[in-house]
Amino acid sequence: MKRVIVAAIAIFVFVTCSEGKDAEVFGKFLNIKDQVTIKKGEAADRVQAKRGDLIHYGDVVWTGEDSRATIITKDKKIINLQPNSELNTETDQPDGKLASRLGMNGMFKSSSTEDLMAVAGVRADTEYVLSPRNSVIKTTEPVIRLKEIGEDDRYKIRITGGGLPSPFKGEIEGCVLDLSKVELQKPLKRGTVYFIEAELVGESRGVEKNIAIYPLEKEDLKTIQAIEKEISELSKADPGNPSYQLVLASEYEDMELYSDALAIYEKLHKQYPEDEYIRNQLARMYDQVGLVTALKKLLKE
Repeated sequence: MKRVIVAAIAIFVFVTCSEGKDAEVFGKFLNIKDQVTIKKGEAADRVQAKRGDLIHYGDVVWTGEDSRATIITKDKKIINLQPNSELNTETDQPDGKLASRLGMNGMFKSSSTEDLMAVAGVRADTEYVLSPRNSVIKTTEPVIRLKEIGEDDRYKIRITGGGLPSPFKGEIEGCVLDLSKVELQKPLKRGTVYFIEAELVGESRGVEKNIAIYPLEKEDLKTIQAIEKEISELSKADPGNPSYQLVLASEYEDMELYSDALAIYEKLHKQYPEDEYIRNQLARMYDQVGLVTALKKLLKE
């Protein structure tokens, strides 16, 4: 049996301590440009800050010449520190853009390379469905991407859920099922869980069952659309800053829009291949959606 490596990621959630303000989270670095240092609490020395580092009350942040930092605070304020700036989290009330619609349930979770553990995994030939996988979808006409296949192979697809008849059953050419271009027996309904079965026939064989997808509820769709609009407006003034995309990806994760979050992390990883924080976020998402081959490749980089 052919085997691959699966990463099981333990995400350690920061728990706010109620015994002292110096243990409370102030915010998180989302972007670092050049020399940005932080002195942690009662520490004697400054250290270089990194994207993804948490900032606590009692910490002091400095930006050097031609250096910048973007911070998001627990009260949903996005702060852009200019060159030669100092931020004292105990006394300063810096200007920032308030992103009022954000939920940020997962924004202050941390992840690091120490969170990744390799364990024996699943059969490689069952890794078919790439996106979405066990995920909420924003549209009722999702695009299902499957593992690439040879010229003599084909996929049989069956989608069930929402009562009879089944929404779709049939063969497709290639490795992409675009439900906006095939004839559905009935339209998908928001808030209803559907299951996809992908059967690979030809020289290669295998079946993957019960890949769950469900269209976002109308109210939740309105919520995420409002967040997308707000993030778009915030990013217009600073289009080269990845902070806003990281915030949006976190919001997608909170709403289980894993495919949308994954697309952002993959794009940012291509732009910043050496960035450890983005790499770890991407690895965590690969684990979340079960893309074991992609995760194995990423961990070898």
